[in-house]
Amino acid sequence: MLEETGRVVAVDDQVVWISSSRTSSCMSCSASKGCGQKALAEYASRKSEDLRVENLAGVDVRVGDQVIIGIREGSFLKASLLLYTLPLLLLFVGGYLGTLQGDSELPAILGSAVGLAVGLLVARILGQRLGRDCQYQPILLKVIPQSS
Repeated sequence: MLEETGRVVAVDDQVVWISSSRTSSCMSCSASKGCGQKALAEYASRKSEDLRVENLAGVDVRVGDQVIIGIREGSFLKASLLLYTLPLLLLFVGGYLGTLQGDSELPAILGSAVGLAVGLLVARILGQRLGRDCQYQPILLKVIPQSS
């Protein structure tokens, strides 16, 4: 289970809105001073996301509580493969089919662009369908006790 902490910003019947800051392993890496990825990680970590999480287990939460949410690793892997691999694969297929059209590079470039566009569109449609499936939704795991 992949876990992330967040703060509750709103509570409805069985829905909890959680503000979660993006974290990055770059912040704790010993090589972060010499790594070019650190600046990008710092920029991304400043952004926060509001997540809609269903509270089907009926965990008692209030606005301001710090909570732990999670998503199954297998679901995350499947969604990542769909998002990244499908458009890339169709980009290559489009480019290859474009090379079969002649000696010019233009059909290959256009084929690659069309393949990428189709891949992104299909990934978006399939992603929306998967997003409605419960196994691809984050779940509320527990409330972190407040230290006094």
